[in-house]
Amino acid sequence: MSSGEPTVVMPAQPPAPRRSPVRSVVVVVLAVVVCVGLVIGGDYAARAWADSEVAERLQPKLGTPTLPTVDVGSFPFIPQALSGDVSSVRVQAQDVGVTTGEKLQLRQLDVTATGVHSDDRFQTSTADHVQGTALIDLSALSELVGEKVSSAGDGKVSFTRTTSVLGQQLQVVVTGRPSLDAAAQTLTLADPSVEVANVTLPQTVVDLLIRTLVKPVDITGIPLGLKLTSVSIDDTGVTAEVAGDDVALTG
Repeated sequence: MSSGEPTVVMPAQPPAPRRSPVRSVVVVVLAVVVCVGLVIGGDYAARAWADSEVAERLQPKLGTPTLPTVDVGSFPFIPQALSGDVSSVRVQAQDVGVTTGEKLQLRQLDVTATGVHSDDRFQTSTADHVQGTALIDLSALSELVGEKVSSAGDGKVSFTRTTSVLGQQLQVVVTGRPSLDAAAQTLTLADPSVEVANVTLPQTVVDLLIRTLVKPVDITGIPLGLKLTSVSIDDTGVTAEVAGDDVALTG
């Protein structure tokens, strides 16, 4: 090369941009958030499917005009579903026994089943234990008892019947506190009293009237084979505690 030729200097290559460590952390965090969101979303969808499946299979057994509200399991639900053992199932239903024509219809049933087992995707399922409350209107209680039952205050009820006393037709008012025989599943009145307007009856006649008018009533219509364990009453109706073991929820 002659000394007269100009010297061409090649420009230096710029250094490769360095990835910011902050940006790398952000990318990792976003990826984790997306994965967690997918897991939670999938678990939620699986629970929603199970809620709907159990509700549809329960409705005919409960005899409700609308689907019950069902909450199956807890998070994470998918491992429970895969194992066939679900921690709990809560069931809330309105107007129980209406579509099946039960003599005793429940205004509301709210129970929680624990130790729920199913190996066929909830087509059939059983619970180790079920416990909760049932609300019964006084009109439904009257239908069961066969008398028009009214609240008498202080946890008592009363009913009126026309009966023959000492050769006279009298309106007799019987008042007492609902008493449950949990073993026999019958309902009667504890400490009953009899009122007859303007007529004083001998105690022997009162005792006879009580034995005649106050008799145990068989409790029927509690769904899922549940049993009443206690009852209390106020002006709005009867609140009953219900429970059962080895209960078939679906199937």
